[in-house]
Amino acid sequence: MIQNEKTDVIRERLQSILTDNLEQLTKDLQELEPKDRIKCLLEISRFVLPTLKSIESKESLTVEQPLFDITTLYRGKD
Repeated sequence: MIQNEKTDVIRERLQSILTDNLEQLTKDLQELEPKDRIKCLLEISRFVLPTLKSIESKESLTVEQPLFDITTLYRGKD
């Protein structure tokens, strides 16, 4: 059996275990403290939801500077 087949078999078995115990899992989750329940749900979601990756912009941001600071024109005039 090659590695991908082994992984698929394990994945199928785990999915079956979860499916067969969904009701108990739901009860167990409800018994957790809110912070623990959130933590657990976030952990489980990693296996269900697609992972988002940060995107790095390759464009540079150019900010034009004024030729002079207008406040310097009025210094000492008061």
